[in-house]
Amino acid sequence: MPRAIARKVPIRVPVAVEWQDNGNAVLVYRKNFNRLERWISRRFGGVAEIRRPLDQKGTMVWKMSDGRHTVGEICRAMHKRYGEGMEPVGPRVWTFIRMLEDRNIVLVLGKKVPLRKKGADVGGASGDGPEVPEGSGGHPRSEGATDEGRADGGDGA
Repeated sequence: MPRAIARKVPIRVPVAVEWQDNGNAVLVYRKNFNRLERWISRRFGGVAEIRRPLDQKGTMVWKMSDGRHTVGEICRAMHKRYGEGMEPVGPRVWTFIRMLEDRNIVLVLGKKVPLRKKGADVGGASGDGPEVPEGSGGHPRSEGATDEGRADGGDGA
């Protein structure tokens, strides 16, 4: 994995999270309709809320996307936990993070973000969450976030 990607820091955006009995997360968020989709939805009905269940590996990546862990650190943790069952770990984790970013569920920053005070929560996962800059509409961004290496798809991690 290129060093530039390994140094990037994914951060969850605030979405509702439901926890399944097996410990896996289900992300719940509103669909962003384009103009045509909005018209069709009004005329014929449609689901405005998306429920995205994550598997065990996807849940681990989601939990670690807290603004405190780099992509490289997440990859090392995934490899330590899943071993060869996660190979090739770098491309799989990066593809999954980019898929979440494409769906506006995760942002990829160029550096780690300052933490909130003890007990704060961002993105529905417990623990100290990152500080979301004011005026960002709830979406922290930095100059380091780029579109390089964008990939779509993935298998949940």
